[in-house]
Amino acid sequence: ERLLLARKPESPKTASPKLAYIITMGEEAKKSGLKLLDELRKEAIACDMDHENKSLKGAMRSANDAKAGYVLIIGEDELKKDTVALKDMASGEQKEIQRNDLITELKKE
Repeated sequence: ERLLLARKPESPKTASPKLAYIITMGEEAKKSGLKLLDELRKEAIACDMDHENKSLKGAMRSANDAKAGYVLIIGEDELKKDTVALKDMASGEQKEIQRNDLITELKKE
């Protein structure tokens, strides 16, 4: 116990990156979300996905429990516009990002 108390806290450089949590609404969105999950992992971006098809509120609760830094929401509207709704869990700010710009945006954060 004393060793755990005596250790130095992690510096920002060694802290784990913010988790991106993907929430999808509908079957087509789920397919797109799985592709996005694969793309993010290939880019070494920490990510997970709601695999239980929960409601948006339930999935947001799961993202919060997972201590996600960002939530990526994909629904019918986002599929039509080729965008992703990106919500910053710390600030509550949500914005729409073009799918092609998402990886660049997450790496900036």
